Amino acid sequence: MLGELVAGAAEGLVLVEDTVDCEGRSLLQSFVAAAACRGECVHVFGFEVSEEEFRGCLDPRAAPHRVQYHDSFHDPLGWSGVGLEALGAQESWFQGLRGTPGGAVTVVVDSLSWILLRQPSPAVCQALAGTPALMPGSPGEEVGLWGARVQRMLVLLHADLHPPGLLGVLRSLARVVVALASTSQGLGVGRGSLHLASVFQRMRAGKVVTKKEYYTLQPGFPPMSVEEPRGPMSPPRDDDTMAHPGTWLTFDPRAQLTFNPGVSVEQRQVRDAMPLPFHFSPCKKLSVLDQGGQIYYEPDPGDDLDDEDPDDDLDV
Repeated sequence: MLGELVAGAAEGLVLVEDTVDCEGRSLLQSFVAAAACRGECVHVFGFEVSEEEFRGCLDPRAAPHRVQYHDSFHDPLGWSGVGLEALGAQESWFQGLRGTPGGAVTVVVDSLSWILLRQPSPAVCQALAGTPALMPGSPGEEVGLWGARVQRMLVLLHADLHPPGLLGVLRSLARVVVALASTSQGLGVGRGSLHLASVFQRMRAGKVVTKKEYYTLQPGFPPMSVEEPRGPMSPPRDDDTMAHPGTWLTFDPRAQLTFNPGVSVEQRQVRDAMPLPFHFSPCKKLSVLDQGGQIYYEPDPGDDLDDEDPDDDLDV
């Protein structure tokens, strides 16, 4: 499911929640690289990292000319008109899209936590609710002030920096929520390691889909290797798994059980030979079930038991 979202199935507001244990910027860059390879125009509003650092992690084959970076990292006060004050107002949220040619547009905010810590939360939520990506309309309809069709809006959010109430409001605005977490056994950090993603998606028909998946990102952001967890346990950590992240699928979850769920051939034969409760053997069936009917009668004290003349009590 996560691979389909990266490939373009995600629309509207896409919220990527990370924590200090599992960073989400690499997954955000994977969305950016996939959108650029599809021919979409990508506008990145960066606040936490510089343009050189953000572009340095992208694959050169991912059409870097389609990615327009609006640098607010070196201009946090918005003197150039694309800073914090511009993004804090609903009417000028997408002023950086001016001059964008018609077609699908992906807007990326890295990160929304930086804005929420410096702007009133109600104003930011109202600005998010008024973005063209969240407005109702047909998928092919062009929306926006400059004819650009905002297909999706990718937002990075540091979930451990905000109270649960604000997180609930932001999740209610989002069409897709991807909550990232590290595996319980800590399978490495960075690209090439395994992480757990809890995906929450609202379909256009009103259906809600939730799914948990393990994912890994290779250097250069090629297609991701996404698999579903097979149980409550995380895959084991060893050198071979770290070198080949896909080999953890051969892990047998029964190896760490305190009992043996398997049955050998000898044990199976003994089990089959053991009589089950309330199971009658053929001999017992013959002795209990195959007998003729019998009538048992206990005479009363006034009964006439004279066998020679049983009707003598009827004589007058």
